[in-house]
Amino acid sequence: MADIVLAAEPRTIMGKQVSQLRRKGLVPVVLYGHHREPQALQIEGRALLKTLKQAGGFRLVKLQIDGQPHMSLARDVQQHPLTRTILHADFQEVIMSEKITLSVPLHFSGDSSAVKAGLGMILRSRESVQIEALPADLIDSITVDLAQLTTTNLAIHVKDLKVPETVRIITDGGETVTLIVAMKEETLTEATEETTAEVEIIKKEKVAEGEEEEGAEEKK
Repeated sequence: MADIVLAAEPRTIMGKQVSQLRRKGLVPVVLYGHHREPQALQIEGRALLKTLKQAGGFRLVKLQIDGQPHMSLARDVQQHPLTRTILHADFQEVIMSEKITLSVPLHFSGDSSAVKAGLGMILRSRESVQIEALPADLIDSITVDLAQLTTTNLAIHVKDLKVPETVRIITDGGETVTLIVAMKEETLTEATEETTAEVEIIKKEKVAEGEEEEGAEEKK
């Protein structure tokens, strides 16, 4: 997989004056890490947006600063609430030999035969989990196969998730990811009663119409 490279420049404008940068199409950025002091940077807005769409918070970004590469992850991105324009971004520099932790989303795929048969419904308890891995071994999602849920009262737990051997899930393995529950009997009963009531009303209306027609015939 090709590296994602993003050019950045040292920034001297700070505080409220950063609005000057934004008017020029630049975004204020901070690069931080365990083994370095935070560094103020500026990045061209369109290039930053393209990179964030491509990398998200899961793929490494090679920040080029004064000709030197700095492997990093996008950690915090602030956007304007209306225009969604990027206002500020934080990048964390990583050491390739040191493991890091981050939250990755769960990708739900497949269909439950029990749901298809109308026996139950799926409830999701989690949308992401925490993982630990070396920067080069990071993954961008974990697939959850819903086809495993073949009957009601079955559940998929964190410990059931499949990840590469180089990745360790640190979220409690006993936590539920998703489960399938039976449709409540009272819900089915209510639905049946409503349908029956509608049929009875229709029948009564038809009977009433028939009586009116008979009455009209007698008057003639």
